[in-house]
Amino acid sequence: MSIKKGVDRHQIGMYCLEEQVSSESEARVIEAFVEFLDLTKYKFETKGSSKEGQPAYAIKDLLKLYFYGQQKKEGIHLRRFTSS
Repeated sequence: MSIKKGVDRHQIGMYCLEEQVSSESEARVIEAFVEFLDLTKYKFETKGSSKEGQPAYAIKDLLKLYFYGQQKKEGIHLRRFTSS
């Protein structure tokens, strides 16, 4: 009888993140919502354009992360309803 072995952590693996996220995931709704927004209309601006240190994160990425974290914290579950 053989045993199951884990994936070698030192092996480079190729995978598509798009395939890892379910088509019904809340993350897809949040991404679509944030991508739809015109952030300049809401006075969002990119800061930290200094040539020193680490580059700033994209504003839309930070906003997606914030919404996802708040949704998980508050226990808000987004569901797609279908008519039967």
